[in-house]
Order: sequence, then structure tokens, then C-alpha cells
Amino acid sequence: MILYGYMFFKIYPYIALIVLTIISGLADGYGFSNAAKMWGKVFDWTAFYRSALGFILGISSFWLSSKYMQILNINSAEIQTAMWFTFTIVGVALFSGVFFQWGIVDKILAVGIIVALGVLMIRVGA
Repeated sequence: MILYGYMFFKIYPYIALIVLTIISGLADGYGFSNAAKMWGKVFDWTAFYRSALGFILGISSFWLSSKYMQILNINSAEIQTAMWFTFTIVGVALFSGVFFQWGIVDKILAVGIIVALGVLMIRVGA
């Protein structure tokens, strides 16, 4: 029982970082997707409120995730931003609905870019 608690204590910052970064990126992606819908012939207040909600949740989650990045010695603003950006792009693609209309080559390229960002994070010591 003590070992289980110890193991959880060791992996908790990683779990918190991953969950908060995913929430941050997806929420900001939701905010960006709705922001693009606000400015039609008539201002769309529903899209405005949805966008604001996404951005509020996104930045709050990012601020919390940055705490765990510091705990895990991920101090580079570039790497922190790359982690957020990866999930934000995924969020925009998913919430806009356009991702599901992409061809297979485009989907493979998107996955390749995400993998390349991961490799970059490892290579620069994140």
C-alpha cells in the first residue's frame, strides 16, 4: 500500500501535466473555432460566449500546467508553447469539423508534425 502511494506521488506531476495540457489545448482550440464564427453579417453572441469560455478554460489550464512543467524542469518557454500548440491545433481541427474531411495524406502529415514536435521536445531536453 505504501509503495502504491509512493508510485502515484512520483507519476502524479506527469499525469497532471498531460491532462492539463490536453485540456488547455483543446479548450483553446474550441475558443479559436468559435472566434472564427463570431464575425458574420450579424455579430454572433453565442459564438462569442463559447469562444470566451474556451479561452478562459484554456489559459487557466495552461497556467496550472506550467506549475507542473516547472516541477518537471521543463523551463523552456519554447517547449511549453510547443506542447500547448500541438493540442491546440488538434482541438481546432476537431472542433471545426474540417479534420474529418481531410484526405489521408493530410491526416498523415498532421500526425507527422505532431510526432516531429515530440521529437523536438526530446532532443532539446524537455
